[in-house]
Amino acid sequence: MSRFTGWLVAVGFVVGVAFTASEAYAQGSGRYSNPFAPVGETSWGSDVYRDGGGYFEYEFDDVTCDPDVESNWTDPFCYFVNRLARNGDEYVPLGGAWGARAYAGINGAVGAGTANILFDDGSTGGFGTSGGMIGGTVGATWQIPFGMPPMPVATRGGAHSGAPPWQDEAAASRIIHAPSWLLVLGVEADLDFGRIGGTTHMNCALCEMSNTALGTVRGTVGLTSGRWHGLTPFVTGGLAFGNVRTTVGGSTDTDWRAGYAVGAGLNKALTHGWQLSFEGLYINLGDGPCGVTTCGAGARTQFSEEVFRVGLNHRF
Repeated sequence: MSRFTGWLVAVGFVVGVAFTASEAYAQGSGRYSNPFAPVGETSWGSDVYRDGGGYFEYEFDDVTCDPDVESNWTDPFCYFVNRLARNGDEYVPLGGAWGARAYAGINGAVGAGTANILFDDGSTGGFGTSGGMIGGTVGATWQIPFGMPPMPVATRGGAHSGAPPWQDEAAASRIIHAPSWLLVLGVEADLDFGRIGGTTHMNCALCEMSNTALGTVRGTVGLTSGRWHGLTPFVTGGLAFGNVRTTVGGSTDTDWRAGYAVGAGLNKALTHGWQLSFEGLYINLGDGPCGVTTCGAGARTQFSEEVFRVGLNHRF
């Protein structure tokens, strides 16, 4: 065993002993209470728990898990914690307590659009493009409840036995099927590779334009409810960037551009944090100079596309 490895083992042993001793002291002194033992109720009827970090309640996450999948009722991953503050005899939501849920996944897309080369003496007239792409997606969402209370659920009964809701099917069912409305705000970034392109002979012996790399950084605004079976419709918009490859008369140039993306979609919660995503986007990569020498001085190119994507994401 090297000296470095020996030091790591020694430090790990000391830290482990210290942690174990501190936890034993905390438990023995009553510093921490059982986090699954309710200590009160909110005015909207849900049980309040307490641990070393304060007061909280469990809520079912309709964005992450489909409430119609019965196995989700007993899956702790499908619940999140709503932090509460005590105000006299009342428990109220703690400001900023609704944390982000990050996700990552893959997506596949098919697209069609319009490309155009504007010469000094005419243009290609706007010719069609088509193709497909595949890539990855990362993002995060925040859930904002409508009004007060945040989710008027009733978790009385079995939860008072000391078990968390996901260990009590009746309590879980009341949480999951309670009427609730949530605004879902998010941010998403993606990067895809493939080809969406086309060719034309209009005012050109042979002209071709294509897009082979495409990314977006967008905001999303959605709405969901416990009555919508894990569905979250949303609208989205933001920055788009990608390359525009232009070929005129056998000469080729690739230009990287920034534009915009707008669209709408629908997310469908599955189980254990998996989610299907469907979205349609209009992407405009703008108007830029044609870098191909055979285009002639002052020539410009335009490229836009409509993309339909299907994605599979996993939340953390």
